[in-house]
Amino acid sequence: MHTTKSREKITAFGGLNFCLKSFHDSGLAGLIDRRLGRRVSTVGFSYSEIIANQLAVFFAGGDCAEDITEHLRGPASQIKGLSVCSADTLLRGVKTAGV
Repeated sequence: MHTTKSREKITAFGGLNFCLKSFHDSGLAGLIDRRLGRRVSTVGFSYSEIIANQLAVFFAGGDCAEDITEHLRGPASQIKGLSVCSADTLLRGVKTAGV
């Protein structure tokens, strides 16, 4: 194990970076968007972004979609490439995706 001094803000949710990077690098994000299609442009989040938000909740030990708004908004907003949505958007997106 190698440790490094850093002045960057470090959180207990640092592992989410690796999980979500693997999600995108594996091609799942592209596959989800191709198979489920585009959402209405006024919605603001693609299906892959909604699934990434749901994965962030699961990997961080969340119990419900509301955890992203109440507990994870701060740490999740620091993850590069992740646009954090509200719990309502998350639930609507999962419902319309049929997941």
